[in-house]
Amino acid sequence: MKSFSYIIKFNIPLIVLFIFILNIAEAQSEVGIPNSKSIKLYSPAVKDSFSISIAFPENYSSDNKDYPVIYLTDPFFIFGSTVESARALAYDGKMPEAIIVGIGYTGPQKFRRIMQLRTRDYTPQDRFVLPNGVEPKWAKEMEMGKAKEFLQFIRNELFTYLHDNYRVTDHRTYIGFSGGAYFGHYILFHEPGLFNQYLLSSPGYWYEAERKFEGNLFEYEEKYAANNDSLNARIFISVGENESHYMVGGMVKMVQILKSRNYEGLQVHSHIFSDQSHYSVFPVAVNNGLRILFNNYDAQATGGLNEIN
Repeated sequence: MKSFSYIIKFNIPLIVLFIFILNIAEAQSEVGIPNSKSIKLYSPAVKDSFSISIAFPENYSSDNKDYPVIYLTDPFFIFGSTVESARALAYDGKMPEAIIVGIGYTGPQKFRRIMQLRTRDYTPQDRFVLPNGVEPKWAKEMEMGKAKEFLQFIRNELFTYLHDNYRVTDHRTYIGFSGGAYFGHYILFHEPGLFNQYLLSSPGYWYEAERKFEGNLFEYEEKYAANNDSLNARIFISVGENESHYMVGGMVKMVQILKSRNYEGLQVHSHIFSDQSHYSVFPVAVNNGLRILFNNYDAQATGGLNEIN
């Protein structure tokens, strides 16, 4: 029988190769967010499957507490920054610990494909028209107008899944960026009670602030105001200073309209972040927005950032 030293001596090249392969495998492993998971959820309403990312508080597995939930669209863009901002603010005592739920898409995570799917789900109108009245070529290639079905998925299917499987309270916050913030307005003026709070970063006002057409957010607000005196929600709306004048002007217009209505139960906070553009503004928006919305959690908020009068 061959000795152990003999086996080692003549198999060193194989051992080195094995160690090298292990190191490569370890080096190539994906980086994930701690205390998080992803599940696939099929929606009969939308007739498509969604990838639901869920981030839990640090002690979720060892305690018996129920947690508020933060729902967000566009996890492809904003899930990581939202989770880390919320966890840092909770650690600092500025907001409660929360379960964070990202509503994303299954399949290849490619920018163009994600843009097509989110356009389908976040828009109530079946056409996209620029301020000059022209429908861009890319819009003609995309399916649009499924906001009603997407909202039905969130209300009837996703909420039910979370309540059936995790320890959640009925306190819900919605976070949307760009098209997701546009969809947040759609929720606000159709079923505002679905969420207690709305953090809306860089809403897509830019193609509609000076025009009227079916699906226009300003028309939705006008129709809501005609039949309602109350709007029970906390809202933080923001844009970057360097975004288009349609984006900035649209936000100013929306905030002024909401405040002029004197809706019972509505609290509006707004901010234009200096030296920020569309794709750079979200991290500062979510950090400040969460801090303001959760100020005096379960009580009345008392302050904000340089609000528009």
